[in-house]
Amino acid sequence: MSYRLIEGLKNVRGEYEAAHAAMAYVLQGWARLHTEQAMSGQTLTALRSAVSNLEATYTARLFAEFEAILRAQYPHSRPKRSIPRNSDGLINGLGSHYKVQPDDLQKVGKVREFRHSVAHADPGAEPVPFVDALSWLCVYLNYISDQDVPKR
Repeated sequence: MSYRLIEGLKNVRGEYEAAHAAMAYVLQGWARLHTEQAMSGQTLTALRSAVSNLEATYTARLFAEFEAILRAQYPHSRPKRSIPRNSDGLINGLGSHYKVQPDDLQKVGKVREFRHSVAHADPGAEPVPFVDALSWLCVYLNYISDQDVPKR
């Protein structure tokens, strides 16, 4: 199990929780906060839109961090192979190397598809809640031993 790889995802969880708390605070206190200098030019409509998109935005951000982790890990785990250009190749390449179970690969695939739909404004993918995405991506990273992770 790679605790070092999972740390990067935990950092994104912290960002999400901080952003969620800050937005909830501003939304709750809008009547008194909207006149503050820091809120200049902001509207309640835009704030509500940001709140409703926060989870999808951070799920996409979480997957971007996951992909960066895999991209950095790949040359250490598969030194004689070129790094795949897309996330699907990274996921499947490391997945086969570490014998990731098909159900776990499928869940990561759902997160990837949802990230793609968010990034490209294509609403076709099934939404994946942030907490599920975090759990599924961490399960995948659990297949990689800390012994296989280079020290940074």
